[in-house]
Amino acid sequence: MQSTFTGVLAFAFLAAMLLAGTLLRANVNVLRTALVPASLIGGLLGFVLLSLGLDLGYESDDFGVFTFHFFTLSFMSLVLTGPDSAETDPDRSASVVLGGSWLALIWVMSLVLQALIGLGVVRGYNRVAEEPLSQFLGLLVTHGFTQGPGQALALGNIWETELGITHAINFGLIYASMGFLAAFLIGVPVARMAVRRGLNQNKNARIDAEFLAGLRAVRSRVSAGTQVTHSANVDTLAWHIAILGVAYLLTDQYLQVMNPLASRVSLGEGNLGLIFSHNLFFIHGLMICVILR
Repeated sequence: MQSTFTGVLAFAFLAAMLLAGTLLRANVNVLRTALVPASLIGGLLGFVLLSLGLDLGYESDDFGVFTFHFFTLSFMSLVLTGPDSAETDPDRSASVVLGGSWLALIWVMSLVLQALIGLGVVRGYNRVAEEPLSQFLGLLVTHGFTQGPGQALALGNIWETELGITHAINFGLIYASMGFLAAFLIGVPVARMAVRRGLNQNKNARIDAEFLAGLRAVRSRVSAGTQVTHSANVDTLAWHIAILGVAYLLTDQYLQVMNPLASRVSLGEGNLGLIFSHNLFFIHGLMICVILR
């Protein structure tokens, strides 16, 4: 049975790093002030432990699969949440539409600008470098810098394995790391200034001791979620996970049917099957979850 513990212990290692990150955020003033999330602190701690050989025999590749699947699961679960009573208010609905439209506009502008800058930087580098890089590595910045390591890993894997763009995964994860740095070095100070000057729309938001530490005091802890099943039958969290599991199974079967069919359609040097590959599981899973909801 000892051989069956490998994956479980790798997951336990990740969980332990998350716990350590939470405690460090709560007790180290620099981390509290910078509002660094526990996940990133734990990830950096894990990186240091792996580099020092204190990793229980694991390597960075052992954790890549967790990054991909947890990203996919979190992405799919976004649309499984039903609307609350506040969202039925006409004024609130109008605000959501306007806010969503503005966010979509800025999001697309940001991605296009990043792609152009990334392409320009790589082309400039290739003018002076002895070993030029693929120009596509510059365009990959849109999937890492803004959208994070999960997206960078998913798209980078397609570019690397299917399109032959070497080092795409590594470049994508580097871009994601740069995005985190930009968020903390630029985004956090700007956000703090906005809250301090009262520019935020949610006037109830404030940066207090609990917000900085990342842990709630006993007196201010709140109930999270609603129990939708009876504990004599099945736990509510297990019920929610089961729904997500069904969505995962349906998406997998859907892609297994669609991928061979789509692969017959050519798209330049690739084929339509790339769009229906398991690397883009999160997009198709999102659509399945919309149908399930």
